[in-house]
Amino acid sequence: METIYSTIQATKREIIKFLQDYYGGCDEDFEFKWKPDIRNTKVIITDQFAINLGEIQKTPSITVSRGSISFRDRIPGLRDINWKDTTFRYLDLYIAQIQINCQSIYGLVAERLAEYTFNVFLYYGENCWKKLVPEIHQIFPLEVGSEIIQKGDTGPDIVNVPILIGFEITKSWAITNQGPKLEDIKIKGPVPPEEL
Repeated sequence: METIYSTIQATKREIIKFLQDYYGGCDEDFEFKWKPDIRNTKVIITDQFAINLGEIQKTPSITVSRGSISFRDRIPGLRDINWKDTTFRYLDLYIAQIQINCQSIYGLVAERLAEYTFNVFLYYGENCWKKLVPEIHQIFPLEVGSEIIQKGDTGPDIVNVPILIGFEITKSWAITNQGPKLEDIKIKGPVPPEEL
């Protein structure tokens, strides 16, 4: 079963791929030219915990992480009731965020990388990954956060400039009489205080 987390993971993968494709397609002399080989790239683009912070001390990076997730609403769809087998279909709405961290040991480099990345999404991003992840219902305005200092593993501190992409995800699910049978499972109501 597809969960809200699998949708967010798919969204993260698409954002990483989109950024790698964009920065990989830049001219060779561009200051943030991405290459798959970590030894030759001018910017690392990956999942948040896929690299050691020590690598960021050598090369600026864009790391992508999951932000907050919240349940927004459940909409019972009367039009989606199948009276033949009494299947009730529901639509859940979630609000989620993906955080794109633009990082470097130099604040100005992290700011410049965040500015480029913000503009990439502003001009190209929405239509690209909205088509690739169909559960995304609505995309909210991009937000650029203020600089945050992160402690490096052994070397200098790292400056992080986050970009937040908020979106609304829809998930459809159903209750049906044809679901799994609970044979030897006994379901009781609330536990009385004396049984606690």
